[in-house]
Amino acid sequence: MTLKPQQNPAPVRPRRRAGGAPAAPVLAASPALPLVLRYWGPPVAWCAAILIFSGDLGSSRKTLGLFYWLMSWFPQLTPQEVEAWHAWFRKLGHLSAYAVLYLLFFRAAHLHLGLAPGRTCLVALVLTLGVAGVDETRQSLHPARSGTPADVGRDMLGALMAAIVIPGLWRPGRGGRLGQG
Repeated sequence: MTLKPQQNPAPVRPRRRAGGAPAAPVLAASPALPLVLRYWGPPVAWCAAILIFSGDLGSSRKTLGLFYWLMSWFPQLTPQEVEAWHAWFRKLGHLSAYAVLYLLFFRAAHLHLGLAPGRTCLVALVLTLGVAGVDETRQSLHPARSGTPADVGRDMLGALMAAIVIPGLWRPGRGGRLGQG
């Protein structure tokens, strides 16, 4: 499926002010707008969440207090063990957040743009890499955070793990939609 350019622009409806004077024209709602929001809204919202947590809100200092509270249910753990588990959960958070982001980009690119699976995978990986780069750059500029190329690598590892899972969900006999079999 390829997208064709719209032949006619959205119709312009004249508006009238109170008293009958013409007002500025208003474009009628485009039928493509809901599709754009349906497909690209989730990855954009997920990107916003990633970027919100890449500031002080998601810093190790802020999340450690919550993690200590959660781990207080396991009193046999020493503070050093809690901090080690905290570091592992933060790394797992990077992997899973970017795996989900990749899946959302893959879904949007496939369903909205109608790309073939290989090209869709490449588009989703490039978009995910772009978000990871912006995220780590933002973290490197924040005094409470540290963004590194290694973190971009961890983010992309999560995306690549999701890219490996996609073929198992792919059902070409059912219109190429994910998860339908």
